[in-house]
Amino acid sequence: MLGQLGDLGFTPVRNLGPFQQVKFKNWDAWQVKARGQYLRYDGQWMIFYAPEIDKTYAIGTTVVLPPTGLDAHTYLRDSFEVHPEVHAEGVAPKPLPRLLPSPELVSPEIGTRFYGTKQPIILMWKPVRELAEDEYYLVSVDYNYDEANPGLEYTTRETQITLPESLYHLPNCGIFNWQVTLMHRTGANKNGQPDGDPISFSSLYWYVQWSYPAGEEAPFKPLCPNAQF
Repeated sequence: MLGQLGDLGFTPVRNLGPFQQVKFKNWDAWQVKARGQYLRYDGQWMIFYAPEIDKTYAIGTTVVLPPTGLDAHTYLRDSFEVHPEVHAEGVAPKPLPRLLPSPELVSPEIGTRFYGTKQPIILMWKPVRELAEDEYYLVSVDYNYDEANPGLEYTTRETQITLPESLYHLPNCGIFNWQVTLMHRTGANKNGQPDGDPISFSSLYWYVQWSYPAGEEAPFKPLCPNAQF
């Protein structure tokens, strides 16, 4: 389940649980809390199957400092309705891209903890397909420090990369998020690296913990006001 709901769009889901069997409107459902990247985000998912349209829904809600005396998640979900009689039709102003399935991440498992630089951190994923000459993988890595969220991008035609040791020494909060997208090369950026358009959906949003060992002082001042866990 975490593999399917791992990206809230603005912050990754760290874990889910425990699951509670409930009734959501007329449907049998599972309700579950979601722990996100920041403790100030109170997340919750409602997962249920609607037989009238033969679809399974996962409604995610995120709340920050809700008013007292109000069940904010229930309030946010209350307007959800299913209308099997409605059949929406429309024409897009231009053809929508037909993206391939997202790369499936393999390792390290989400949340794996590393200490120091003796063991390389190798990010691995399954191939989407055999690459054409003008295709490559874009690996996006981001981290937090001092209320900022710097992001870096790496390109490869392999199905793995090793996180550079330079990341470890940059001012950071010890958490590195990563995701992978299959790209079609259309040119090169100012640094000579491939530039292009996505031809697959982006993968899920996994992360690794990369910390300094006990007794080894980081070469930067810890500025992590937002608890990562």
